[in-house]
Amino acid sequence: MPAALSAGSTATSQLAKALLHTLEDHKAQDPLLLNISHHSSFADYLLIASGTSTRHVASLAKAVAEAFPQHLFGTEGQSAAEWVVADFGSVVVHLFVPEKRALYNLEKLWSFPFPANEE
Repeated sequence: MPAALSAGSTATSQLAKALLHTLEDHKAQDPLLLNISHHSSFADYLLIASGTSTRHVASLAKAVAEAFPQHLFGTEGQSAAEWVVADFGSVVVHLFVPEKRALYNLEKLWSFPFPANEE
């Protein structure tokens, strides 16, 4: 199992940016890197991108997995390749075909301000 990167670390930020560049190099559509570190305990960054087809999504998932195997905890969804999640610990990559990205709309889910904790 890979060593986890510490939350908010420069290494985590660099990994997130490197994953983004990998997706851009492989022609991912509309990549979006969201810093969720102040709103989430499971990750610091979400990286969301689309492929043009299930084959392209599978190719994008393979590219990020092969580029950073030392940080990869696992992937899900590769068999159908309509929505693939790659877990890099502090960075979670979501890869979609356009129809599924529009359906689940993670960008909107993470765009709302979070209410302050009330006690």
